[in-house]
Amino acid sequence: RRWSGRMSFSTPLWAKGETAAVTAQGKNDANFRALFTSLKELGHGNAFIRLGWEMNGSWFYWHATPDNEKDWKAAFRKIYKIAKEVSPDFQVVWNPNKSSDYGYDARRVWPEADCVDVAGPDWYGTYPAYHSAAQWDAGYMATGPGGAPLGLGAWRFACSIVPGLKD
Repeated sequence: RRWSGRMSFSTPLWAKGETAAVTAQGKNDANFRALFTSLKELGHGNAFIRLGWEMNGSWFYWHATPDNEKDWKAAFRKIYKIAKEVSPDFQVVWNPNKSSDYGYDARRVWPEADCVDVAGPDWYGTYPAYHSAAQWDAGYMATGPGGAPLGLGAWRFACSIVPGLKD
């Protein structure tokens, strides 16, 4: 029996060995259309689609950099539109990691509210782990380089002031 719950599906914005520009220029449109069509045909036309998730961490090849920001945002916007053409019920997620290992501020690749259905960071409670209320409180509004949000409260605040980005 197939699971009938709602799926969360993650996909890079481009293939390994490519760049953000390849997708921004439309060279991967057919691949994404086929991917989303398959998801819909399998009964997951309302899936959450995490495009280029954790883009502010260098552990994935599709991470954002100052050099690819423009193409990264354009690629996200392009793939959002393809996903919605295939199924308006897909929920496209802008999903940075709570922090960056190279000091990158994910807010720099916010693709604008018209191409995001859900926004929020991946937040793992073990890195760093909080072992007391005092540690949690101390980290709640933490920020990194340039004011990049790190703590959950800082993310909530960032989401409240970036145009179109709401918590």
